[in-house]
Formats: sequence, C-alpha cells, structure tokens
Amino acid sequence: MTEDIFNPDLDLTEEDIHGRTLFKLETRVTLQKTPASKIRCVGDAIEYLCKEISTLTYEAVYAIFLDTSHDVTGFAQVGHGTLDWSGMNTSKILQCMLLTNSKALILIHNHPSFDDACPSYVDLMTARKTNALLHEVDDMFLYDFIITSPCAE
Repeated sequence: MTEDIFNPDLDLTEEDIHGRTLFKLETRVTLQKTPASKIRCVGDAIEYLCKEISTLTYEAVYAIFLDTSHDVTGFAQVGHGTLDWSGMNTSKILQCMLLTNSKALILIHNHPSFDDACPSYVDLMTARKTNALLHEVDDMFLYDFIITSPCAE
C-alpha cells in the first residue's frame, strides 16, 4: 500500500523561476506504508527490502524510516540509477523523515554489477555526508547503510 504525499510549498510554477524551466522539482513522494503482516521490526524491513532490490539490474537506494523507539514508520525509494551508479535525493529523505516523525534512517543500496557487497568510496562518503546533514537538522541520524548484491548471503 502506498500513499502519495504532496507538499504544496514545493509546487513551483514557471513564473516562480522567472518564466524559464531551469529544473523540475519532484513534489510527490511515494511513501510505502509498512505492511503489518510482513514487517514487524527493523530486521523484517531490512530482509524485505534486500530481497526486493538484490535482483534489480540497476542501482537503487531505499530508505527505512524509524521513530525514536526504532519502530519502522515507512520506507521509500530515494535513489535510482544505472548499472554502476545511483544518485540519492537527500531532500526526499528529509521530507519523508519529517512527514513520518522519524528520528533515524537505514539506507539500503544494491550493487548489481559487483560480486560482493563491499561499499565503494562514494558509498562511504554518501553515508558520512547524509549522517552529518541529518544531525544538523534535528539530531536525526543514519542508523545503518546496508549494501546488497546478487551474490550477498
């Protein structure tokens, strides 16, 4: 079950950007509601998402949002890429965290083109920058950054 969350404050018109379409902002976030029958704890959410993305042929980044008790409040895809690269939308992460009253975050990212699930240099830098950004916002934090691959056990 999904829910579209719309932030009208981000709904820009062409007039807002001086009559020129310089960029487009995604104003809708698809936030997955946690199915109670499948996800009862963080471990269930991790297992569910790792299975979902380990067979993808492109890189993707998913976020699991946690409240102060580390209960799962939802999850969403926050990055989509190619065979060996994926961008991640930190504004989408922050928006989802605020909308779900989350305090912590688990990122799950796949490596479809690698034989192992070792983080790349970019993965490590992304984790550090994301954690620093979350801490600045409201003492939120990155709880874990999990890498999975087709060969990961």
